[in-house]
Amino acid sequence: MCLSWHSSGNLIATGSVGTIRVWDVRTGHGIQRMTVGQSKARKQTIVWCVAITEEMHIVSGDSRGYVSFWDAHKGVQLLAIKSHRSDILTLVVETNEKKVWVSGVDPQVVCFERVNSKSGKLWAKSTVRNLHTHDVRALTVAGEYLVSGGVDSYLALSMFPPRVILKYSPLTCNPCAHVAKSANCLLLQYPSRLELWRLGDTKETACEDNQKLTLSTQHLKLVELKVKDLQRITCSAVSPDASWLVYSTNSTLRLFQVTQESMNTSFPKVSVSRIRFLPKECRPSCCLAVNPQGTRIVSLLPSGDLQVLNVDVVQPTLLHHFRPEGLESGCHLLSVNENGQYAAIGSHCGQVIVYDLENFKVNCHLPKRKFQPTAMAFIPGKKELVVAYQDKNVFGFNIYLQQYTAWSEALKSQNKHFRDSQFVVQGITFDPRDSNIIILHDDRMLYLLNTKILENDTQDQITVKTYQRYEHLVHFSGISSDFMIAIEVSPLSLIHKLPPVLKQKKFGT
Repeated sequence: MCLSWHSSGNLIATGSVGTIRVWDVRTGHGIQRMTVGQSKARKQTIVWCVAITEEMHIVSGDSRGYVSFWDAHKGVQLLAIKSHRSDILTLVVETNEKKVWVSGVDPQVVCFERVNSKSGKLWAKSTVRNLHTHDVRALTVAGEYLVSGGVDSYLALSMFPPRVILKYSPLTCNPCAHVAKSANCLLLQYPSRLELWRLGDTKETACEDNQKLTLSTQHLKLVELKVKDLQRITCSAVSPDASWLVYSTNSTLRLFQVTQESMNTSFPKVSVSRIRFLPKECRPSCCLAVNPQGTRIVSLLPSGDLQVLNVDVVQPTLLHHFRPEGLESGCHLLSVNENGQYAAIGSHCGQVIVYDLENFKVNCHLPKRKFQPTAMAFIPGKKELVVAYQDKNVFGFNIYLQQYTAWSEALKSQNKHFRDSQFVVQGITFDPRDSNIIILHDDRMLYLLNTKILENDTQDQITVKTYQRYEHLVHFSGISSDFMIAIEVSPLSLIHKLPPVLKQKKFGT
């Protein structure tokens, strides 16, 4: 059921049904056998996790909820403590072997520490952390942090002292929503389907903050596309007029034409036809984009290659295939400017390359950084690219002058807001009324940067404003000059899909 290597590499400790064994790797023979007790007659105990220390002490967790400590030399049990109400599924021993962390079906994460006594070194229960709502399946130690994960799909990093708990959701940073501005439509990407929605409208005007407006036209689902079994959608895109849908799975690229009639009515007529004759050179991509004119599709391959396709009802054609030189790793980011002339790609090793899509050549390379970019976008009306990196730095780069902008240099001394956040920037957009205002967002917060104030180096004005009112914010962008759209995934929607938790009796229930 489980095993653990000794630091010498010559011994292995294994756990199975009712038994813990120690094996000599050189001979393949078992040298110790230890029997685990039973909580009920005729009910066998399963050893789910085991670890062996350098001093030949074995730590095990079993289906009774017991943490047991064994002497591997003598084959005897030193200590057994019932720390959980149900199965213990995982444990980890810290590098200095002074602490052991355990957890399982009972999601409490319990720590055992080495203590010195007159009878020798013993283990005692100390810290208890409540980090998860469901079964904890994995524990590890990374530096000063304890890293845990399980059925609730959250990754938790914790330490004490000081008391720090960081939790990261299972939502990916890849764009899962795309706005078709001229058609007032929204494309939502799910793992196995796409949904195209017509957004509602209102005739009311907000008089105060947080005021809810009544919709004069309700939201309406226009199209739903499902992929075949065992396939997963990796990326998607929609044209500004919502007449073209394109998506990629891990094995193929698909293009669809959407025809809409009677869009002003409550129930418009929508037909979807697949374009079957794509160029043979087309490959599955990790990022997709449609130019503002809706005439070209830009496809970024995981290898870093960039393909530009001409959209046609009968026979789409491959206009150009960029094969970047000197790229040290694969790519994961793609951004196309507002007129479709330039495209920028970002790699995992911190490289950003800008291409000229009209002349089919490389425009420039941004200075390489140690950390990979997490989001990037072109400023409307300017030849400037805004890039956010994993180390929470944000830079503006002028692709015409091929140098950093003045405001990005001034932002270095004022980026405390980004560094204080536990999340990286996941998206970049701009104020539809003023392109000098850059809007960035992470999992929970919005950041508003005024580049005009930064360029003027005005110290008495606030250049970065923050708004923390979201949880799991996956998309934020403008629809028109009057409206912006924010898409948030409710934590309850994730919990409702999970299996039941361990029932625990609480006071008053």
